[in-house]
Amino acid sequence: MKLKDIKKTTTGMFVKKHMVEGQYSYRFINDVPVTKIAYAVNPSHDVINEAVKAGAQLLITHHQLWDPAYGGQKYYDEIIKLLDKTKLNHAHFHMPLDLQPDFGMNITLAKEMGLKNIKIGINTVAWLKESELPDGTIGETDLSLEELRVKMEKAIGGKVVAYQNREGNPKKIGVIGGGASASIFMEGAIKEGCDTYVTGDYNMYLQLNAKFLGCNLLIGSHTKTEILGTREFMKKLQEKLGNIEIFECFECDW
Repeated sequence: MKLKDIKKTTTGMFVKKHMVEGQYSYRFINDVPVTKIAYAVNPSHDVINEAVKAGAQLLITHHQLWDPAYGGQKYYDEIIKLLDKTKLNHAHFHMPLDLQPDFGMNITLAKEMGLKNIKIGINTVAWLKESELPDGTIGETDLSLEELRVKMEKAIGGKVVAYQNREGNPKKIGVIGGGASASIFMEGAIKEGCDTYVTGDYNMYLQLNAKFLGCNLLIGSHTKTEILGTREFMKKLQEKLGNIEIFECFECDW
């Protein structure tokens, strides 16, 4: 399989208006036939080395190579050097995969948690100034918060902490996995009638505000809440590409 064909296929899998510049990329440096694709949430040193060791010609991740503003310029530079040294091709799909309505991060997490009447409807993408693009998923449940915590923990394969901030069982759940730990995201869920909010990053201010507003919290890891959507994307890509091997790289509970 040629890289240009994989690029054409992956680009066509996402909603066109979600393909915002800077939110996806292709960094192809070694134009060899692709027989194996590795994938992960983060293009870390460990992930890159594991992908190369597994014999992959292409690494697909949810997150971009790195943002020096978050992790430091030196880290970013070393990631680029490692990709160049190993001649590993890379592609990432951030917002397109977050917002994808059928196999995106939040919709997949909601399904894996067993939520019912799932729909996309939390409008909180203010940081992109794209108010018409809702990035959160809403679902309903008849489980207790503890039962929901256990179910989520099983789904993501990692630890989940629950904060019960209101009486009774949860009814309506807002799901924005990954790094949606700013209060604006939770408040978007509350605005839509959610009594419980699910995300992937710990944030003291979110916890304090959730208690004040009476909103339950379920918090997993950033990576673990997003690997489900990444995995679903890769399954669908494999179906489209045919005889291509797909390999999932190991990642910690970041």
